[in-house]
Amino acid sequence: SLVEFYPAASWQRCAVHFYRNVWTAVPSTKVREVATMLKAIHAQEDREFSELVNVRNQGDGLVHAVRKTLADAGDKINADEKSRIETSITALEQALKGNDKADMEARIKTLTEASANLAQQMYQQAGGTEPGGSAASHDEEGVVDAEFEEVKDRK
Repeated sequence: SLVEFYPAASWQRCAVHFYRNVWTAVPSTKVREVATMLKAIHAQEDREFSELVNVRNQGDGLVHAVRKTLADAGDKINADEKSRIETSITALEQALKGNDKADMEARIKTLTEASANLAQQMYQQAGGTEPGGSAASHDEEGVVDAEFEEVKDRK
């Protein structure tokens, strides 16, 4: 639409000039209506960008965490599973370079599933129980309920 009104302009410098150009081309009776539409368009663009950034951050964090877990595991994990996890990491890193949010989410899910067994093995080797299992019960003898009163400084 910019090219229709300004054929020599191939791009817009900033939002201020964009709006100034729009207001000069819109009849004064339609300014409020157009302003509402433009705000909605920009809000949608901001929301989509924010979602993309959040997915990218989630993927970066997952890659970092899984790599650290792999390094901590060392040779405690079999080569086949390690290869599968590294392949998933590489695929996620490639997806993070693009702008396809759905692809990133799918790769995050794949890496999460591939690394779930690794995390479970590391937890068991650390002496923990299986997730969902019960740990040693704690005795509640010697636990005393206390009452307290908050004292405020008087100045």
